[in-house]
Amino acid sequence: MAFGALKGTFTGTANSITNPFAATGSVAVVVGDAVVAVLGEQIALTVTAVTDNLGNTYVAVNAGTDGGSITGRAFYSRVTVAGTITSLNATTTGSTNNVAFVGAAIEGPFMISPLDAAPANNNNTDNASPFTCPATGTLAQANEVVISWMCGQSNATWLATSPNLKAIQAISQSVADTIIGYQVVAATTSIAPEFTGTNPTASVQGTFSLKQAAQAFSIVAGVGAYAITGTAATPELGRRVSADAGSYAISGSPVGLLLGKRVVAGGGTYAIVGETATLRRTWRVGADTEAYVVVGSNVNLALGGAGNSVAGRMFMVM
Repeated sequence: MAFGALKGTFTGTANSITNPFAATGSVAVVVGDAVVAVLGEQIALTVTAVTDNLGNTYVAVNAGTDGGSITGRAFYSRVTVAGTITSLNATTTGSTNNVAFVGAAIEGPFMISPLDAAPANNNNTDNASPFTCPATGTLAQANEVVISWMCGQSNATWLATSPNLKAIQAISQSVADTIIGYQVVAATTSIAPEFTGTNPTASVQGTFSLKQAAQAFSIVAGVGAYAITGTAATPELGRRVSADAGSYAISGSPVGLLLGKRVVAGGGTYAIVGETATLRRTWRVGADTEAYVVVGSNVNLALGGAGNSVAGRMFMVM
């Protein structure tokens, strides 16, 4: 799965809320994934915490909103305990109130502290379709998942407006209706997700975003033995490995230089070992002002060399 993909969902409804109240499912998660949960309750806002069967920690996005005949509160967790989640458990106050509790697991990796945007919830400010969730404002980074949700006094089946995607919805009679949406973004532009459908009598909408963790890239090579030593370097896709002064070695399969290309290095010690190198006719070995010795096959020195001789520091043409 790609970052931000939906891994699975959880749902629980009842005509009378109990404590605790569970949303159930079966979703395998790994460290770095995210789980989001939203509980909609008729009349009273009583949910104070969420846990799961694995022991992951859940954080409330904000204090939740009491919209009169419907209330809603959202929670999230960055998974630290891998395994299969089968139950999200909400701490509530038991009563005869209807409840619709839903959750969604999202593919990571997410940052250790993933929460970015968390604007104030809407409170009965948009009870007419399309239902626009609060705008995120400019995001802290390009790669995030924007979570949207809505709780309403309704029994309608709502839809998410693309690029917002519907993750899960649960309905308890005609008085508690909860939906979660999600959207992967690749820019910091403010996002205001939308849902559509039959208008509720009352509603609460919310938005928050979770930041993707930085990605590590690998150096990929063909068959052979390779070693890179020296200052740590993280190459980007399609980029070259460049290094400061030091000692570095690349060994393995033969390396072929393109015609007219040079091996360029900063100050330090470097070695290329392998197949015999053959210099083409009329090509020169360039060097700064020093004394050099050429050892190997016959070499014709170009005119202009002082006495057509070089001596001193070793320079090998093998």
